[in-house]
Amino acid sequence: MKAALGERVADVRASQRLTDSAACLVAGGHGPDRQLERLLSRQGHGAPGKPVLELNMRHALVGALAQAKSQAHEQDVADLSALLLDQAQILDGEVPDDPAAFAARLNRLLLRGELR
Repeated sequence: MKAALGERVADVRASQRLTDSAACLVAGGHGPDRQLERLLSRQGHGAPGKPVLELNMRHALVGALAQAKSQAHEQDVADLSALLLDQAQILDGEVPDDPAAFAARLNRLLLRGELR
């Protein structure tokens, strides 16, 4: 998943805190938390660092991602990885980096699910 997301995240790791959500974003490293990073960025005090994407390993979407990877469905892996990051951004109060790509990705996954 980290390879699929590339430089959009600092790391991807299993979460110990999530129960219902598939993913969340946390601040990377030992610096300020994500809210403080965004506030400082808006005030012109540097850019926020890349977040860490934490995954709920018990969530169905994370399971679907693992299944897509094991079946070598690389387009599904790429789409699910980006979708989980976009969802985490939305849950964090952000807009996905590319809302049009988010909508297209979601539509592709929904249609593939209907066709299988």
